[in-house]
Amino acid sequence: MSDLPTIVAIGASAGGLEALKDFVHAIPNDSGLAYVVIQHLAPDHPSLMDKLLGAHTPVPVSLITDGMVVAPDHIHIIPPGSYLELQDGKFKLVERDRQKGVRTPIDRFFASMAGAVGRRAFAVILSGTGSDGTMGVRAVKANGGIALVQESRSAQFSGMPESATATGLVDFVLRAQDMPGRIIEIVQHREQVEDADGRQDLLDTLSERLDEVLDRLDDEDGKVFAGYKPGTLVRRVARRMTLLRQSSLDGYLLTLANKPKERKLLTQDFLIGVTQFFRDPEAFGVLKERALKPLFESDRSSFRVWVAGCSTGEEAYSIAMLVCELAAETGDKRSWKIFGTDIDIDALRNARSGRFSEAAMVNLSEERRKRHFTQNDTGWQVNDKLREMCVFAPHNLLVDPPFSKLDLVSCRNVMIYLNADIQATVLPRFHYALNTGSCLFLGPSESLGRNERFFSTVDRTAHLFRRADGTARAYSALSVKRRREGSVGFSTVLPTEQQQPDPRQNSLENKTEQLFLQKHASPFAAINRQNEVVYVSDAMTSLIKPSRGTPSTSLDDFLTPELRLPVHTGLDDSRKSGLASEIANVVASVDGTPKLFDVKVTPFGSDSDVMLVSLNEVRLRDSN
Repeated sequence: MSDLPTIVAIGASAGGLEALKDFVHAIPNDSGLAYVVIQHLAPDHPSLMDKLLGAHTPVPVSLITDGMVVAPDHIHIIPPGSYLELQDGKFKLVERDRQKGVRTPIDRFFASMAGAVGRRAFAVILSGTGSDGTMGVRAVKANGGIALVQESRSAQFSGMPESATATGLVDFVLRAQDMPGRIIEIVQHREQVEDADGRQDLLDTLSERLDEVLDRLDDEDGKVFAGYKPGTLVRRVARRMTLLRQSSLDGYLLTLANKPKERKLLTQDFLIGVTQFFRDPEAFGVLKERALKPLFESDRSSFRVWVAGCSTGEEAYSIAMLVCELAAETGDKRSWKIFGTDIDIDALRNARSGRFSEAAMVNLSEERRKRHFTQNDTGWQVNDKLREMCVFAPHNLLVDPPFSKLDLVSCRNVMIYLNADIQATVLPRFHYALNTGSCLFLGPSESLGRNERFFSTVDRTAHLFRRADGTARAYSALSVKRRREGSVGFSTVLPTEQQQPDPRQNSLENKTEQLFLQKHASPFAAINRQNEVVYVSDAMTSLIKPSRGTPSTSLDDFLTPELRLPVHTGLDDSRKSGLASEIANVVASVDGTPKLFDVKVTPFGSDSDVMLVSLNEVRLRDSN
């Protein structure tokens, strides 16, 4: 990695030629950076791109050949008909097959570059249609690199830039001609700060004062990340300082204190992760044979799986694919529900959409693509069967109560970010959540650590473990304290124009009903099709805690964290069946006291999209 120069990879498609000309015209001939242009080119036509761009820049321009060395102060152009990767410090051309389908050469090179040069990678997306480059941006950012996109109004086609921007991971939105100057400023600032031992000094300072950084974040975010290992957090704080061209931690702390946008951007950087379908295929093979198949052979009437830290959903959908394939092999029609949870709301939004680019499908066989997805102009769409099986909702693994009565917990590549003390609190939660004899699936770099008494090893290579049923629980859901204190004094959140007085309000009948609802009815709320809270009862107000910031009627912004997933699950079930659904034994905190509820969701009627959610308090179960 150290032998390669800083690489600026520029992805462009339809309408990209003018933007590329503007970009290369602004490159000085002594920047010391290597530039790689990845464009969608017809495989059967020779490219004139080197000559077209060479006329607009003093920097040498040439088409890439297999095995070519990556050279600084040089613009390298991908040839037609090939994918491009980096291998051993050189370019590697990979022949592109001629099968019909969406091709994503930009994603592929961005991901290869991210692995090769890490934080010295710059991903640039210019004019183009579709979403090529979006997955690659995530890989570049996860490895500490920087992403820039062309502003929509200057792009001939804004599809690619807007797709990347929608991830929330883009660092700069600029005109093409302004990008080289900004990139060079960042590189020069980094070199000044890191001269001699400057980078290590900065990282040491950040490590020592990381708590001060976390204290500047919004309350909940700061508490969550306090349990993370410092290494990744420190590197991502340093990255944000580089982008702002700040060399003083005291200055950056002042920026965090005064600029909410920077607090949000740093939080987003902390959350960046990389996931794939069937990541570590051999481990998923073991999961199928030694965890899922035994469940199909059991006499359980239905099954529940929790994918904790699901990110954009690939892991949850991978397990769903295995379940569908086993069900088809055995003719088993029993119900499966796979709960994918994460604290990254943007990632969950992507997971719920079930839409994936060609680059995201790299680990999937042609058979699985045809069986579980539908291809369209922008990529691949998960089929209805998988989407119905998977429910995605926000959940904080470190704070929110875990699920219960689970047949499998998959938590892969999450524990590696958590320190030993936090890991020691998470694994007992999984032990509590799992049914007798059920399994825990961890990532390839994760282990049980000091918690071996809670699980026995099924397969050490696959990191598959079975619940130790003879070990006493070390976690009780009833001991969980509510994260947000205080209550909200309102009973409806309907828009003002809808809050018109009922002319019958003064009748004895209505007064009686209102008094009963206020004093004796279980807490309830009305939720519309867009998952907005349109009405809440007085009794429900102690279970609703709006987030700070701009008021919102979004369900996730109102509900206390422990209620979000069960309510989402009930809503999802009722919308699909048209019938009432119930989620039993949900622990929620009321004025600081843990209580046990059954969550019931009831449709208003066939002609209404509104659902009534009620919480019926039940007798506390034994917490041992």
